[in-house]
Amino acid sequence: MTAFAVAKFVSLTGAGEPDWMEIFGTLLYAGFAALVAANTLVMLTLERLREFSLLRTVGAEKRQVVAVVLAEGAVIALAGAGSGALAGCAVMVPLGEKTGTPVSGLPAWVWAATLLSGAVLVWAASCAPLGRLLRVRPVEGVTRRSS
Repeated sequence: MTAFAVAKFVSLTGAGEPDWMEIFGTLLYAGFAALVAANTLVMLTLERLREFSLLRTVGAEKRQVVAVVLAEGAVIALAGAGSGALAGCAVMVPLGEKTGTPVSGLPAWVWAATLLSGAVLVWAASCAPLGRLLRVRPVEGVTRRSS
């Protein structure tokens, strides 16, 4: 999705007058993809009840489990948004030279917003179910299936 958004926004800014319907459509598509990604991340985190409970059983504190999830989220966000941005550039750099819409024409705030929104999505979706998981007693979580 990041690659698509980068390519679309580069082509729109290169057109001189961005079509707001095109921008709205791109944002709508990105929003739908974000919901799908968030749902996947929430479900993946919920499936880790046994793992988190086992960590707490051997002495990890709740804050340490949260720190692990935040660190994993940073790696996922960097990998996802970073590779998407690179893929978008890989398409738009050669195409932009031919069509006169260079990647450098995309304002810095668009790059920052794209990468930041990816990171916020990953962290929010990964951390949202943690409160529920960390309320389960560690011994129960080790023997109980995720819900």
